[in-house]
Amino acid sequence: PGVRLRLGKPPEGRIWVEASEHEDSITLRIADDGGGIDFKTLLRKAMAAGLCPKDRSMTPEDVMNLIFVSGISAARTVTDVSGRGVGMDIVKSQVETAGGKILVASKANQGTEFTLRLPKKQ
Repeated sequence: PGVRLRLGKPPEGRIWVEASEHEDSITLRIADDGGGIDFKTLLRKAMAAGLCPKDRSMTPEDVMNLIFVSGISAARTVTDVSGRGVGMDIVKSQVETAGGKILVASKANQGTEFTLRLPKKQ
């Protein structure tokens, strides 16, 4: 709570869930007002695990997509709800198997947003 207060945020985090229906798809948006994804830590952990080459330049999108690699997490500590490095690969796989797409946007100290677009079944 102290970090959030210093950033001008309320002491408790907020999560938004929004669903919308379109002609041929359904969109689910999940966002928070947390600290965002630590891209430097994510990249460092992926390189240490040998999951991306150290000599290759990666785009911000490449680094963001590392959250979908099993076993990689940017969390500093493991808790009941974060830092296990499992799960996001399964989410992405299931969304893509259903013909959908998952997008991620994150800004330091502002939060993270996941958008899932799934086709309607006919």
